[in-house]
Amino acid sequence: MGRFLKALDFTTHTEAEAPAASTPLLAENDSKDHAQPSGQLGTVTAPVSLQSSLVIPEHGGRQLDISQAKAIRLLWCDTAGIRRCRVVPPRRYEALHTCGLGITTACMAMPAYGDFPAPNAGLTAVGEARMKPVESTRVALPWSPGHHMVLVEFEAPRSETPWDCCPRRALRNTCKMLQENFGLTMKVGFELEFLLLERAPESDGGIMGSGWGPVDSSVYCQSSALDSQAKVLDQVIDTLEAMGIEVVQWHAESAPGQYEISLMHGDTVEAADKLLLAKEALVAVAGSHGLAVSFLPKPVRDAAGNGLHVHLSLWKDGKCLMHDPQGGGSYSSNRMEVAAAAVIAAAADLTPSRCVTTIQEANPTETTATASPSQISAPPSNESQQYMFGFRLPSRWQPAPEPKPEGPAPGPPPSRLAIAAPSPQPIPSMEMLSFLAGVLTYIDVLLPFTSPSPNSYDRLHPGAWAGAYAAWGYNNREVPLRVTAPGPNRLDMMHLEYKALDGTANPYVALSAIMVAGMLGVFAKLFPPEPCQVPPHELDTEASSRLGIRLLPNNLRAALDLLQNSQKGEAFKEAMAEAISQPLLQAFLAVREAEALHVPHDDPRNMLLRYS
Repeated sequence: MGRFLKALDFTTHTEAEAPAASTPLLAENDSKDHAQPSGQLGTVTAPVSLQSSLVIPEHGGRQLDISQAKAIRLLWCDTAGIRRCRVVPPRRYEALHTCGLGITTACMAMPAYGDFPAPNAGLTAVGEARMKPVESTRVALPWSPGHHMVLVEFEAPRSETPWDCCPRRALRNTCKMLQENFGLTMKVGFELEFLLLERAPESDGGIMGSGWGPVDSSVYCQSSALDSQAKVLDQVIDTLEAMGIEVVQWHAESAPGQYEISLMHGDTVEAADKLLLAKEALVAVAGSHGLAVSFLPKPVRDAAGNGLHVHLSLWKDGKCLMHDPQGGGSYSSNRMEVAAAAVIAAAADLTPSRCVTTIQEANPTETTATASPSQISAPPSNESQQYMFGFRLPSRWQPAPEPKPEGPAPGPPPSRLAIAAPSPQPIPSMEMLSFLAGVLTYIDVLLPFTSPSPNSYDRLHPGAWAGAYAAWGYNNREVPLRVTAPGPNRLDMMHLEYKALDGTANPYVALSAIMVAGMLGVFAKLFPPEPCQVPPHELDTEASSRLGIRLLPNNLRAALDLLQNSQKGEAFKEAMAEAISQPLLQAFLAVREAEALHVPHDDPRNMLLRYS
């Protein structure tokens, strides 16, 4: 994001440079009361010898001694969203911190349907990367005594520099960009939805003809479902807590055999790590009871799908920036907010839309942090609009010239005042609104990163509570961007929920993409339209146009075409390449292209448990 954002050296920063998890969280997950997180998975970042008993703090204050382990599982998530691992004996573990463990570079180019590199991924069977454990993530596995599991990062062979196609390091780089350029950090929490499956009667055939069917026929939050599956669910929760993964709540979801476990929020990379470990625990415990788990977004056409809703909050200097207690918001004492009409190509066909406006810096001598209505008058300059992240905006993205008004300066546009309506709703901060506006503007081209499988789009339908339209609203669960609006005594719990995410995504890449879209909004000082406070599919054309609402791509091919062949898509790819590296972006999109071509014609039974 070279021209205006400080470019970060992708090859130099270390695990120790990741944002520290030292500040308490006040934001909540799905408007539920969250306690302070128990802590990180561990704190050791440098290898020591086995003779000195390599230990890391474990949940509950116990010590995790490597010399007592029988095996160490090295875990990663590839660009298809599949968790993979290798296993080494303890005597080999110490050496991995120095020399790593070799693996083909094709490991980050394999589609979900086959173990071979996707065409045009830039990665083949020729070449090798080295896996190195991230010691702070090592945990004991309660379901497999003597086994430990640790997340890995990848390095280039012989050079001891990060490999460009390492997703975890890519997310750390994106987090650092947010911190270095805006002084912000992001906290996240996941809602993990899944199907709990048992062997189906032979006469039934099961879901997708797989031989597996739901364990029950329960509905949303049905109490009896928790009793019927108490043995396995209780063991899952106990296992997660023993691994240092704090659980907020769990309940039956809408589809037969569907459940949700909400995980405690935390720092971005740590939350992604714990999500992968939670999936490992869930699948293993269910398997010990003769059951299976599927995270496939839409296994059953006529039932609710499996989402992975993520709850986001922005932080600065230990303070949550989601809510503005003054009701006006500010960037700094020398800046004021100016909301002015701008033409941004937000619709899928790049036609002008009122999707967003811009907030332009003005009056540099002004020392008041919050602008008064009389100050909100100056339109943004063309020059400030034409450059974002080092490239010149296409002409259709530039604001249309407006005639200078005669008489008194106009007041703020209606959307700025309506942002607080209805009156009981809290007013978001300007940082949050710009971040939200960035995600809203780029959500069309964001989908291949957060809803990356062909099956993902069977879930994103109107009326499915998953977000089929580009829109936002307060406590509106039918839009992909929901701002929680807690009661007047809980305004510090305010946060943003992104719903168009599912279990086929690589969490490191998906969170990077969301952050990049948000940074584009914060950098350009974008401003969202009025909130949508009804299900968007119930609006007529005029109302949808007024709120900048548009239908999102309804299949992976359409989403990829928009990303690859539109000016907005090119802009987003350029920003993503700087955040996660061009080689990783190329490999990721090659896998998406391969899956878009192949998976719709594949046997659907192959995918049900592939995403488990």
